[in-house]
Amino acid sequence: MRNAMKPILKYITVFLLAIVLMVSVLVGVAVIPRQRIQNKAEESAELLMLRDVNFYNLNGGHEGRIVIRTGDCSKIDQVADSISLSMAYYLEADHPLESVLWAKYYDGRKETGSYIYTMNESYQKTVKENVPANMQYLRYWHGSLVLIKPMLMFWNIRQMKIYHGVVIAVLLLMLLILLIKKGLKAEAVSMGIAMIAISIWFVPLSLEYTWMFLLMLIVSIVAVKLALSKRITSLNMLFFVTGICAAYFDFLTTETVTLLVPLLLAIRIMKDDMGEKKKWVFSGKSIVLWGIGFIRTWAAKWIISAIVFDQDVIQYIQDNVLLHLGTTDDIPAIRQIYEGLLRNIAPLFPFGYGMAGAAVFLVMLFIFVLIPVYRGQISLKKKVNWERILLYLLLGLIVYVRFIVLRHHVWRHYFFTYRAQAATILALCFIILELVEPVPTHRKAVKTHGSDNPHA
Repeated sequence: MRNAMKPILKYITVFLLAIVLMVSVLVGVAVIPRQRIQNKAEESAELLMLRDVNFYNLNGGHEGRIVIRTGDCSKIDQVADSISLSMAYYLEADHPLESVLWAKYYDGRKETGSYIYTMNESYQKTVKENVPANMQYLRYWHGSLVLIKPMLMFWNIRQMKIYHGVVIAVLLLMLLILLIKKGLKAEAVSMGIAMIAISIWFVPLSLEYTWMFLLMLIVSIVAVKLALSKRITSLNMLFFVTGICAAYFDFLTTETVTLLVPLLLAIRIMKDDMGEKKKWVFSGKSIVLWGIGFIRTWAAKWIISAIVFDQDVIQYIQDNVLLHLGTTDDIPAIRQIYEGLLRNIAPLFPFGYGMAGAAVFLVMLFIFVLIPVYRGQISLKKKVNWERILLYLLLGLIVYVRFIVLRHHVWRHYFFTYRAQAATILALCFIILELVEPVPTHRKAVKTHGSDNPHA
């Protein structure tokens, strides 16, 4: 009995320590004097006002059938950028705990009653006039503030985005090199395809998009190393901690990539090291642990807030949950689900790039599939492991379960939620790898010899 309780106590201890650490770090950041970030906060406001719109597309594009734009893969969310910077600005040194829990900001659109007024203008008014906050974002942790506010001491928002771009590129390169060095070239190519499909080069251009991909890449590197050394128990703990971190840094964007991409890589690497039944058990346990970490961390924010403010925050949370579930909309659920799925598929490469994307896709198909098949380098497997394929398929489809459950949120915010399909693309690549196999070198040599000497 005592031995059975040890793992549970270990997870409880890790969770409690994580909550204490997360609150402490946020409070520590809140006490940074506002004047230390004033200059870069004002610079950031001026940079955001250079393009005084809430959203813009770098790829341009045109209207599609259901108000989808070719180029929505490049849609940059300046609303979230302005809100994030504003929340960092309103953190109070005098009341650090209360300010990090409320996560307040100023929204001029609410004050004026006009949505023509942009969040960029609201943020500019915040840093120039120090107007009182009139909105709060209590339902999320906003752990990204522990990075945003310190960075504002030295960098404006443009410099932050450049830094994030460099970090994402380095982490992705590290992951690909690690896979290639371990002889996992097909897995490295699959990861590259998944990142191309969701246009990862646009991710660092909006603060909101960045956090989950930074976390996913870090966790993927760790997961690959643990999988190579077959440390199953450590992998389970990794996914538990990842769920905690995802709830802390994310505000409902692409949180599932932090679970599914590392999990798919780990399963693929250990495909010959454990039986199929063990892989299903390992996958199920990892998903449950990630989910427990994510949900309990999110709930902890509400519980702490209720205790600190001595008031009921459940109604506020409930209203927001019902909104994301789409139960408060006039739009029929079936239509919302149908359009939401289409909206999330449309920005994927090559669809999000029109004819140019289709051309590049055909070139990639030619290089990676048609040429190897023609040269006899790959062929269809005679014996296919359908149980393994089913596992990849189900993991890839989890993304769409999330899309359906949170139908309103996904329908409305498809231009960033679509990137969760990086896991689906990776799962699809792994399914293809299960259907084909490289032709052994000796077989190719025999074929070549036979063609040169028909009488042999």
